[in-house]
Parts: sequence; C-alpha cells; structure tokens
Amino acid sequence: MASFVQFCKISLLSLAILSFIASPTSAEEVEIPAPLTVNTQVLKASLSKTDSVSLNLEEALKIAEEKNPALQAASEDVNLARAQYQTRLAQFLPDVELSFSRMHYDGAFQIFGDEPIFIDRLTLQPQFLFRFNVFDGGEKFFRARAAKRTIEAQQAGEETTHQQVLRDTARLYYELKRQMDLIGISRQQLEETQTQLKLNQDRMEVGVGTRLEVMQSEAQVARSRQQLLEAVKNAEVAAVRLNEILDLPAFVDAVPQEQGQQMQTLVPANATLGDLLKQAYQHRPELQAFSKQIAALQELRKVAVSALLPKVDVQYRMGAVGAALSDLEGYDENALALGFRFNNLAVPVKTLYRENTVQQAQLKTQLRAIENRIERELSEAFLQSITKKAQVVVAKAEIAASEQALADALERLQVGVGRNIDVLEAETSLTRARTNLSSTILEYNQAQVDMVYTMGMASVQTLTQGIQLP
Repeated sequence: MASFVQFCKISLLSLAILSFIASPTSAEEVEIPAPLTVNTQVLKASLSKTDSVSLNLEEALKIAEEKNPALQAASEDVNLARAQYQTRLAQFLPDVELSFSRMHYDGAFQIFGDEPIFIDRLTLQPQFLFRFNVFDGGEKFFRARAAKRTIEAQQAGEETTHQQVLRDTARLYYELKRQMDLIGISRQQLEETQTQLKLNQDRMEVGVGTRLEVMQSEAQVARSRQQLLEAVKNAEVAAVRLNEILDLPAFVDAVPQEQGQQMQTLVPANATLGDLLKQAYQHRPELQAFSKQIAALQELRKVAVSALLPKVDVQYRMGAVGAALSDLEGYDENALALGFRFNNLAVPVKTLYRENTVQQAQLKTQLRAIENRIERELSEAFLQSITKKAQVVVAKAEIAASEQALADALERLQVGVGRNIDVLEAETSLTRARTNLSSTILEYNQAQVDMVYTMGMASVQTLTQGIQLP
C-alpha cells in the first residue's frame, strides 16, 4: 500500500512537470534552479514526503539489524528450534504419578455357594508411582543430539539472513546515492542548456544566430527537464526500496547524509581470488547450515538403528490402603523390565536407514551446488571490482575530454566559426560521461559489498570499514 501511494504521488508530479515542459519557452520564462546543495531538501521538496531522516551507511545498517522483518522471523525460527530441543531434553526425566482413590461398595457380592452376601465397604488408597526408562536403545539421546544440530543449523540460517539484509541495505543505500547524484547531474545539465538557450537568443537578436538554433536549444532544455523529472522519480523509487528494507514508516524518506559518490574499498587490493575463496569456505553461513543439517540426519540415522536394541525400564510404586485414613496400611513394590520389541518385524528400520541415506546424499549435493555458486559469485564480484576500478579512471578522463570539447564548441560558436549542433552534442556527451562515472562508482561499490557478503563476512563494521585478511 505504501508503494502504491508513492507511485501515485510520482504520477501526479510527472503530469505537472510534463505540462510545464510542454508550454512555450522564451528567454523571459527560463528560470535557472538553485544549485543542488542538500540532498534531503531536494528529495523532500520534490516528492512531498511528510518527513525525512538523513542517514549514513552505518546508521542504515544498524536500523536494518534492529527492525528488518526478515531478521525478526529468522530469530523466531531459532527460538522455535531451542524450544524443540528443550522438549527432547525433558524426555530424559522420569515419570512421576501421585494418585488418591476412594471406593465405596454397598450391596450383594457373590463369593461362593448359592447365596450372595451383603457388603458395605469403604476403601481409601493413596499411591505414588515412579517410572524411569533407563535405556531405550539410545533413541532419546540421538534425537536430542539431532535437535541440538538443528539449533545450530537455524542459527547459521539466521546469520545468512542477517548478512543478506546487510548486503541488500548497503546496495540500496549506494543505489540511492547514485540516484541523488543523477539528480544533481540533471540539474547541472538543465542549467547548462538554459545558459546555451539564452546565448542563442542573444545571438539571434543581434543577427548572428538563427531561429533554428534557438529551437534546437529549446528542445534541449525540454529534454533536460524531462531527464530531471526521471531522475527525481528514480530517486523516489530507490528511497522507497531502502525505506522498505529498513522498515521505516511510509511517510518517512531515508536519504544519504553524504554528498556525491566516493569509491568505497572494503577488500584489500592485494588480495587474490584464492584468498577470498578460502575465507568464504571458512565463514559462509550457508555452508555451515548445510553441514549442521547433515550432522542432524546422521544422528537420526542412529535413531533408526536404536530400535534393534533392548529397552530397560525401572518402576517403583508405594502407597497405602485402608477403610479410613487412620487405618491405612502401607505397601511398596518395585520392578525391573527388560525387553525387545520389533514393530513390523523391524522392517521399518531398514527403510528408515535407506531414507536417511538418500536425504544425506541430497543435502551433500545441494551443499556442493552452493559451493559452486559461491565460487562463481565471488569470481564475478572480484572481476567486477577490478574492471570498474579501471573504468573509473577512464570515466574521469572522459569527463575532462567532454568538458574541453564543450568549451571548444562554445568558443567556436561565439566567434562565428562553430555550429550550435556541435555545442548541443558536446553537452549531451558531457552529461553522458558524468552519468557513466556515477554508474561506474556505484557498480564498484556494490561489487565490494558483494565480495564481503560472498565471503560470509558481512557486518556493520566490515561494510563500512572493510575487512582485514590474515
């Protein structure tokens, strides 16, 4: 519902801005917006949210740890496994029974002969019973061990969810920073195109420019306005997605504190892919979860075999009987029972053993598939990080070249030897270069986050300060 409300706001805002873009543009109507200074103000003013909260990455990650619903659900799964383990441990305790019976008989009673006798008898009988299963073939012991392994598997699963939430939060945070950066780029482009429009209008008034050049600039201004609208919409979508994972109220905008994008290196540059894979095999919680599940199945296999072993029970009973409380006479009895019981001629033992073997084989196959996926994901993130780091250098050089090309095109146009279309193309190329740099930095930062996550080392500290490899 919150997302639907946000998109309704975006649609209304889009219609308003598009109607403004469609209106004729003249020199007097051109209004250059104020430079982008405060991200929170831009997003709040553009999207009409009731409130906004400015966060850095560390604060966003801590909020996700505290409030994310998926993490809370994973924690409850662990609590459930603990409760089941406690139930298994309780089966080791003896059975204790306290009882009291009162029986009154008044009537005929046939003992022998033809004539019944009449009896009026009152019997009181308090009793205490103690029963303990000394040995059940090890079934309770192995089931308790299996429940313990299940707790450990659930804890590893909880850590898996925890790291996934932190990874997604970091990626969405960087995505929102990029979208805010693109708002600034779009506003800067709009300012540049409006300045060019004013220049062409002045040139036409003094007779050195043409109406076509003015119309071309007007079209460029309209496109810049549309791109700014698109940038604001994309920033809103990114804010909604971050807001969702942080479980913040729908009327609150979560926006980054930092201005602009910076490269965030989390993994040492001298680390090799082999070093990272070694850490992944050691720390990745999914691997630990599957290992614990296999260990639990191994304990349950022993449960199946325990059905072939004898059962030993001890029972002790003491009580009293009499017609009145003052006349009670005590008694006690004890028993030791040893027996074998083969349900269905012990055939289920064999079938359960086979079933358990198949289940273990399935888990081991899944475990190997996860190992292959981890190797692939880590390799992709590692190569992506290296590639994007090199592309950042290229993107910065492209910006410098595009700025110089735009300056040269403007200079040629002002001295009467250039074309307006060359200026417009240079402006477009410069915007494209700026956008490319912003996207490349985003992809580099997300690749760094993915590497930390894939190694199973994602935490608030590692995602903000980086990791140290041995």
